[in-house]
Amino acid sequence: MFEHTEKDFFEKISTKNKKTIREYSYKIKAWKAFVKERFDDPDFIPQDKQDALDLFQLFINRLAKDHSTVTVLNYASGVRKFLYYRGAPLTKDDVSEFIDMPRKIKKELHGLTIEEIQRILNSLKYNDKVMFMCQASSGMRIGELVQLRKKHLILDKNNRIIVKIPHTIAKFSKARTTILSIESSRLLRVILKRKEDDDLVFGSSENPESSVANKEKILRTHLDQTGLCERYEGTRNYKINTHSFRAYFITKVSRHDANLAKFFSGQEGYLLQYDRLTDDEKLENYLDFEKDLLIFDLVKKEEEIKKLRIANTKISDQDQKIQEQEIRIKNLERLFAQQNAPSWKGKI
Repeated sequence: MFEHTEKDFFEKISTKNKKTIREYSYKIKAWKAFVKERFDDPDFIPQDKQDALDLFQLFINRLAKDHSTVTVLNYASGVRKFLYYRGAPLTKDDVSEFIDMPRKIKKELHGLTIEEIQRILNSLKYNDKVMFMCQASSGMRIGELVQLRKKHLILDKNNRIIVKIPHTIAKFSKARTTILSIESSRLLRVILKRKEDDDLVFGSSENPESSVANKEKILRTHLDQTGLCERYEGTRNYKINTHSFRAYFITKVSRHDANLAKFFSGQEGYLLQYDRLTDDEKLENYLDFEKDLLIFDLVKKEEEIKKLRIANTKISDQDQKIQEQEIRIKNLERLFAQQNAPSWKGKI
Protein backbone atom coordinates (compact mmCIF):
# COMPACT_ATOMS: atom_id res chain seq x y z
CA MET A 1 0.00 0.00 0.00
CA PHE A 2 1.21 3.48 -0.91
CA GLU A 3 2.22 5.20 2.34
CA HIS A 4 1.99 8.88 1.32
CA THR A 5 5.12 9.83 3.21
CA GLU A 6 6.72 13.28 3.34
CA LYS A 7 9.20 12.10 0.71
CA ASP A 8 6.28 11.01 -1.48
CA PHE A 9 4.70 14.45 -1.09
CA PHE A 10 7.83 16.17 -2.40
CA GLU A 11 7.95 13.67 -5.26
CA LYS A 12 4.37 14.65 -6.07
CA ILE A 13 5.21 18.38 -6.28
CA SER A 14 8.59 17.87 -7.96
CA THR A 15 7.36 19.37 -11.25
CA LYS A 16 6.77 22.74 -9.59
CA ASN A 17 9.53 25.35 -9.78
CA LYS A 18 12.37 25.22 -7.26
CA LYS A 19 11.21 28.30 -5.37
CA THR A 20 7.76 26.81 -4.76
CA ILE A 21 9.28 23.55 -3.53
CA ARG A 22 11.57 25.44 -1.16
CA GLU A 23 8.59 27.37 0.20
CA TYR A 24 6.74 24.11 0.87
CA SER A 25 9.75 22.85 2.80
CA TYR A 26 9.70 25.95 5.04
CA LYS A 27 5.97 25.55 5.73
CA ILE A 28 6.24 21.86 6.52
CA LYS A 29 9.24 22.54 8.75
CA ALA A 30 7.14 25.00 10.77
CA TRP A 31 4.37 22.42 11.16
CA LYS A 32 6.80 19.68 12.23
CA ALA A 33 8.37 21.97 14.84
CA PHE A 34 4.87 22.72 16.18
CA VAL A 35 3.77 19.08 16.59
CA LYS A 36 7.17 18.06 17.95
CA GLU A 37 6.72 20.60 20.71
CA ARG A 38 3.23 19.29 21.55
CA PHE A 39 3.63 15.55 20.97
CA ASP A 40 7.38 15.06 20.82
CA ASP A 41 6.77 13.63 17.34
CA PRO A 42 7.61 15.78 14.28
CA ASP A 43 5.82 13.30 12.01
CA PHE A 44 2.50 13.35 13.86
CA ILE A 45 -0.52 13.55 11.50
CA PRO A 46 -4.02 13.81 13.04
CA GLN A 47 -6.39 11.19 11.64
CA ASP A 48 -9.62 12.34 13.31
CA LYS A 49 -11.36 15.33 11.69
CA GLN A 50 -12.08 17.21 14.91
CA ASP A 51 -8.54 16.60 16.15
CA ALA A 52 -7.23 17.84 12.80
CA LEU A 53 -9.36 21.00 13.01
CA ASP A 54 -8.40 21.74 16.60
CA LEU A 55 -4.69 21.18 16.03
CA PHE A 56 -4.70 23.17 12.81
CA GLN A 57 -6.38 26.09 14.59
CA LEU A 58 -3.69 26.05 17.29
CA PHE A 59 -1.01 26.03 14.59
CA ILE A 60 -2.60 29.06 12.90
CA ASN A 61 -2.81 30.90 16.23
CA ARG A 62 0.87 30.24 16.89
CA LEU A 63 1.86 31.56 13.46
CA ALA A 64 -0.28 34.68 13.87
CA LYS A 65 1.73 35.75 16.92
CA ASP A 66 4.95 36.24 14.96
CA HIS A 67 3.97 36.60 11.30
CA SER A 68 1.92 38.84 9.05
CA THR A 69 -1.55 37.83 7.94
CA VAL A 70 -0.32 37.18 4.41
CA THR A 71 2.36 34.80 5.70
CA VAL A 72 -0.13 32.97 7.93
CA LEU A 73 -2.58 32.46 5.05
CA ASN A 74 0.25 31.31 2.80
CA TYR A 75 1.53 28.78 5.35
CA ALA A 76 -2.01 27.58 6.12
CA SER A 77 -2.65 26.72 2.49
CA GLY A 78 0.59 24.80 2.05
CA VAL A 79 0.41 22.90 5.34
CA ARG A 80 -3.24 21.92 4.77
CA LYS A 81 -2.34 20.39 1.39
CA PHE A 82 0.54 18.49 3.03
CA LEU A 83 -1.66 17.18 5.86
CA TYR A 84 -4.44 16.13 3.48
CA TYR A 85 -1.93 14.22 1.36
CA ARG A 86 -0.59 12.51 4.50
CA GLY A 87 -4.08 11.34 5.49
CA ALA A 88 -5.50 14.09 7.71
CA PRO A 89 -9.24 14.61 6.89
CA LEU A 90 -8.81 18.35 6.42
CA THR A 91 -10.28 19.75 3.21
CA LYS A 92 -10.16 23.27 1.83
CA ASP A 93 -13.86 23.66 2.65
CA ASP A 94 -13.24 22.52 6.24
CA VAL A 95 -10.61 25.22 6.71
CA SER A 96 -12.84 27.85 5.13
CA GLU A 97 -15.82 26.87 7.30
CA PHE A 98 -14.31 26.01 10.69
CA ILE A 99 -10.88 27.68 11.01
CA ASP A 100 -10.64 31.27 12.24
CA MET A 101 -7.99 33.04 10.20
CA PRO A 102 -6.48 36.41 11.12
CA ARG A 103 -8.17 39.27 9.35
CA LYS A 104 -6.28 40.99 6.55
CA ILE A 105 -5.28 44.51 7.49
CA LYS A 106 -5.73 46.91 4.59
CA LYS A 107 -3.19 49.55 5.50
CA GLU A 108 -2.38 52.56 3.39
CA LEU A 109 0.95 51.73 1.78
CA HIS A 110 3.80 54.20 1.79
CA GLY A 111 4.84 55.61 -1.57
CA LEU A 112 8.53 56.34 -2.02
CA THR A 113 9.50 59.89 -2.88
CA ILE A 114 12.47 60.86 -5.02
CA GLU A 115 14.06 62.54 -1.99
CA GLU A 116 13.78 59.34 0.07
CA ILE A 117 15.30 57.27 -2.71
CA GLN A 118 18.23 59.65 -3.02
CA ARG A 119 18.85 59.60 0.76
CA ILE A 120 18.84 55.80 0.82
CA LEU A 121 21.02 55.36 -2.26
CA ASN A 122 23.59 57.90 -1.11
CA SER A 123 24.23 55.80 2.01
CA LEU A 124 24.63 52.46 0.21
CA LYS A 125 27.73 50.80 -1.22
CA TYR A 126 28.09 51.04 -4.99
CA ASN A 127 26.75 47.58 -5.93
CA ASP A 128 23.67 47.87 -3.71
CA LYS A 129 23.05 51.44 -4.85
CA VAL A 130 23.08 50.30 -8.48
CA MET A 131 20.84 47.32 -7.72
CA PHE A 132 18.07 49.46 -6.19
CA MET A 133 18.39 52.01 -9.01
CA CYS A 134 17.95 49.16 -11.48
CA GLN A 135 14.88 47.97 -9.57
CA ALA A 136 13.33 51.45 -9.56
CA SER A 137 13.94 51.86 -13.28
CA SER A 138 12.84 48.37 -14.40
CA GLY A 139 10.18 47.11 -11.97
CA MET A 140 12.03 43.84 -11.28
CA ARG A 141 11.36 41.87 -8.12
CA ILE A 142 14.18 41.59 -5.60
CA GLY A 143 14.16 37.81 -6.11
CA GLU A 144 14.73 38.31 -9.82
CA LEU A 145 17.51 40.83 -9.31
CA VAL A 146 19.58 38.57 -7.04
CA GLN A 147 19.32 35.74 -9.60
CA LEU A 148 20.14 37.91 -12.60
CA ARG A 149 23.28 36.95 -14.54
CA LYS A 150 25.30 38.95 -17.03
CA LYS A 151 24.17 36.65 -19.85
CA HIS A 152 20.59 37.83 -19.27
CA LEU A 153 21.51 41.38 -20.35
CA ILE A 154 21.66 43.01 -23.79
CA LEU A 155 24.12 45.90 -23.55
CA ASP A 156 24.03 47.62 -26.94
CA LYS A 157 20.56 49.14 -27.21
CA ASN A 158 20.80 52.93 -27.49
CA ASN A 159 22.87 53.21 -24.26
CA ARG A 160 20.16 51.33 -22.35
CA ILE A 161 20.48 47.78 -21.04
CA ILE A 162 17.67 45.39 -21.94
CA VAL A 163 17.00 42.66 -19.38
CA LYS A 164 15.80 39.23 -20.54
CA ILE A 165 14.36 37.64 -17.39
CA PRO A 166 14.21 33.84 -17.95
CA HIS A 167 11.25 31.79 -16.78
CA THR A 168 13.50 29.98 -14.30
CA ILE A 169 13.78 33.08 -12.07
CA ALA A 170 10.57 34.96 -12.97
CA LYS A 171 7.42 34.76 -10.85
CA PHE A 172 4.68 32.60 -12.39
CA SER A 173 7.51 31.03 -14.48
CA LYS A 174 6.78 33.55 -17.22
CA ALA A 175 9.81 34.96 -19.01
CA ARG A 176 9.68 38.64 -19.86
CA THR A 177 11.68 41.64 -21.01
CA THR A 178 12.28 44.86 -19.15
CA ILE A 179 14.66 47.79 -19.57
CA LEU A 180 17.07 49.79 -17.41
CA SER A 181 17.17 53.57 -17.65
CA ILE A 182 20.16 55.28 -19.24
CA GLU A 183 21.14 56.41 -15.74
CA SER A 184 21.08 52.89 -14.25
CA SER A 185 22.68 51.39 -17.36
CA ARG A 186 25.69 53.69 -17.10
CA LEU A 187 26.34 52.73 -13.49
CA LEU A 188 25.73 49.02 -14.07
CA ARG A 189 28.30 48.82 -16.87
CA VAL A 190 31.01 49.52 -14.29
CA ILE A 191 29.98 46.36 -12.41
CA LEU A 192 29.60 44.27 -15.54
CA LYS A 193 33.20 44.92 -16.61
CA ARG A 194 34.29 42.61 -13.78
CA LYS A 195 31.73 39.89 -14.56
CA GLU A 196 31.69 36.80 -16.76
CA ASP A 197 28.53 35.76 -18.61
CA ASP A 198 27.46 33.20 -15.99
CA ASP A 199 28.25 35.41 -12.98
CA LEU A 200 25.47 36.74 -10.76
CA VAL A 201 25.16 40.49 -11.20
CA PHE A 202 23.86 41.34 -7.70
CA GLY A 203 23.31 38.06 -5.83
CA SER A 204 25.54 37.34 -2.84
CA SER A 205 25.16 33.56 -3.25
CA GLU A 206 23.54 30.90 -5.43
CA ASN A 207 20.81 30.56 -2.80
CA PRO A 208 18.20 33.17 -3.80
CA GLU A 209 16.43 33.18 -0.41
CA SER A 210 19.73 33.86 1.33
CA SER A 211 20.55 36.63 -1.16
CA VAL A 212 17.14 38.26 -0.74
CA ALA A 213 17.43 38.11 3.06
CA ASN A 214 20.88 39.70 2.80
CA LYS A 215 19.60 42.60 0.66
CA GLU A 216 16.63 43.12 2.98
CA LYS A 217 18.96 43.30 5.98
CA ILE A 218 21.25 45.78 4.20
CA LEU A 219 18.30 48.02 3.34
CA ARG A 220 16.89 47.92 6.89
CA THR A 221 20.30 48.86 8.28
CA HIS A 222 20.51 51.90 6.02
CA LEU A 223 16.91 52.88 6.74
CA ASP A 224 17.85 53.01 10.42
CA GLN A 225 20.95 55.07 9.61
CA THR A 226 19.07 57.57 7.47
CA GLY A 227 16.10 57.98 9.81
CA LEU A 228 13.68 56.39 7.34
CA CYS A 229 12.88 53.44 9.60
CA GLU A 230 9.22 54.22 10.27
CA ARG A 231 7.02 51.13 10.57
CA TYR A 232 3.36 50.43 9.94
CA GLU A 233 1.28 50.82 13.08
CA GLY A 234 0.75 47.56 14.95
CA THR A 235 3.35 45.64 12.92
CA ARG A 236 7.09 45.16 12.72
CA ASN A 237 7.11 45.90 9.00
CA TYR A 238 9.10 48.86 7.71
CA LYS A 239 7.15 51.27 5.51
CA ILE A 240 10.06 51.19 3.07
CA ASN A 241 11.28 47.78 1.92
CA THR A 242 12.78 46.02 -1.10
CA HIS A 243 9.36 46.03 -2.79
CA SER A 244 9.06 49.81 -2.50
CA PHE A 245 11.44 50.47 -5.39
CA ARG A 246 9.45 48.14 -7.66
CA ALA A 247 6.24 49.85 -6.54
CA TYR A 248 7.83 53.20 -7.40
CA PHE A 249 8.37 52.01 -10.98
CA ILE A 250 4.82 50.68 -11.31
CA THR A 251 3.33 53.91 -9.93
CA LYS A 252 5.33 56.16 -12.27
CA VAL A 253 4.72 54.10 -15.41
CA SER A 254 1.02 53.57 -14.64
CA ARG A 255 0.49 57.32 -15.00
CA HIS A 256 1.49 56.91 -18.64
CA ASP A 257 0.12 53.44 -19.41
CA ALA A 258 -1.14 50.98 -16.77
CA ASN A 259 -0.78 48.02 -19.11
CA LEU A 260 2.82 48.85 -19.91
CA ALA A 261 3.52 49.08 -16.17
CA LYS A 262 2.17 45.56 -15.74
CA PHE A 263 4.02 44.31 -18.80
CA PHE A 264 7.48 45.52 -17.77
CA SER A 265 7.06 44.61 -14.08
CA GLY A 266 5.64 41.14 -14.74
CA GLN A 267 2.23 41.60 -13.18
CA GLU A 268 -0.65 39.49 -14.40
CA GLY A 269 -3.48 40.97 -16.44
CA TYR A 270 -1.69 43.15 -18.99
CA LEU A 271 -2.78 43.33 -22.61
CA LEU A 272 -1.25 40.52 -24.65
CA GLN A 273 -0.44 42.89 -27.53
CA TYR A 274 2.77 43.89 -25.75
CA ASP A 275 4.07 40.32 -25.96
CA ARG A 276 4.37 40.75 -29.73
CA LEU A 277 6.58 43.84 -29.64
CA THR A 278 10.21 43.66 -30.74
CA ASP A 279 12.95 44.84 -28.38
CA ASP A 280 13.25 48.06 -30.36
CA GLU A 281 9.51 48.69 -30.04
CA LYS A 282 9.62 47.96 -26.31
CA LEU A 283 12.50 50.41 -25.95
CA GLU A 284 10.56 53.03 -27.92
CA ASN A 285 7.67 52.67 -25.46
CA TYR A 286 10.05 52.79 -22.50
CA LEU A 287 11.66 56.03 -23.67
CA ASP A 288 8.26 57.74 -23.49
CA PHE A 289 8.27 57.54 -19.68
CA GLU A 290 11.98 57.07 -18.87
CA LYS A 291 12.42 60.67 -17.69
CA ASP A 292 10.05 59.99 -14.78
CA LEU A 293 12.25 57.11 -13.57
CA LEU A 294 15.53 59.01 -13.33
CA ILE A 295 16.73 59.28 -9.73
CA PHE A 296 19.53 61.82 -9.86
CA ASP A 297 19.68 65.07 -11.83
CA LEU A 298 22.68 64.33 -14.05
CA VAL A 299 20.82 62.84 -16.98
CA LYS A 300 17.86 65.18 -16.51
CA LYS A 301 20.19 68.17 -16.59
CA GLU A 302 21.85 66.88 -19.73
CA GLU A 303 18.45 66.63 -21.38
CA GLU A 304 17.50 70.10 -20.13
CA ILE A 305 20.78 71.57 -21.38
CA LYS A 306 20.23 69.92 -24.74
CA LYS A 307 16.73 71.38 -24.94
CA LEU A 308 18.02 74.81 -23.89
CA ARG A 309 20.71 74.67 -26.55
CA ILE A 310 18.12 73.82 -29.16
CA ALA A 311 15.87 76.59 -27.86
CA ASN A 312 18.75 79.08 -27.80
CA THR A 313 19.70 78.09 -31.32
CA LYS A 314 16.15 78.73 -32.43
CA ILE A 315 16.12 82.08 -30.64
CA SER A 316 19.45 83.03 -32.22
CA ASP A 317 18.11 82.07 -35.62
CA GLN A 318 14.99 84.12 -34.96
CA ASP A 319 17.08 87.10 -33.80
CA GLN A 320 19.18 86.88 -36.92
CA LYS A 321 16.08 86.73 -39.10
CA ILE A 322 14.61 89.72 -37.27
CA GLN A 323 17.83 91.68 -37.77
CA GLU A 324 17.84 90.80 -41.47
CA GLN A 325 14.22 91.87 -41.74
CA GLU A 326 15.00 95.16 -39.99
CA ILE A 327 17.84 95.81 -42.45
CA ARG A 328 15.56 95.05 -45.37
CA ILE A 329 12.89 97.41 -43.99
CA LYS A 330 15.44 100.20 -43.49
CA ASN A 331 16.75 99.71 -47.03
CA LEU A 332 13.22 99.83 -48.40
CA GLU A 333 12.46 102.97 -46.37
CA ARG A 334 15.63 104.62 -47.71
CA LEU A 335 14.79 103.67 -51.27
CA PHE A 336 11.23 104.88 -50.85
CA ALA A 337 12.44 108.19 -49.46
CA GLN A 338 14.81 108.67 -52.37
CA GLN A 339 12.13 107.94 -54.92
CA ASN A 340 9.65 110.37 -53.37
CA ALA A 341 12.01 113.22 -52.48
CA PRO A 342 11.05 116.61 -54.25
CA SER A 343 13.37 117.70 -57.06
CA TRP A 344 14.63 121.37 -56.74
CA LYS A 345 16.94 121.30 -59.73
CA GLY A 346 16.37 124.34 -62.05
CA LYS A 347 13.85 126.02 -59.79
CA ILE A 348 16.14 128.42 -57.97
